[in-house]
Amino acid sequence: MKNAQWQNYVDAMPDVDIDDPYVKKLLALIGDNGLVKAIYFHLGNTAISWLDKPVPALGHKKPRECLQSRDGIALLKETLMRMPC
Repeated sequence: MKNAQWQNYVDAMPDVDIDDPYVKKLLALIGDNGLVKAIYFHLGNTAISWLDKPVPALGHKKPRECLQSRDGIALLKETLMRMPC
């Protein structure tokens, strides 16, 4: 996946309210605005708990674990892009 594809995907989503306490907490945990926007878009107020659940599409890894490496982040982005809108 190319960076441009990811950026186009994120740009097509509605903006998140960065003043929302839940979004602030999610941003503090993830540290990447694009990932926060995509994860919040798909999971809403269940996003934080989702970070600690094994996901079959991630090889049964937890999303939080994927945030620890470039390959994990790439897999997480690919997985998010495949989730139905």
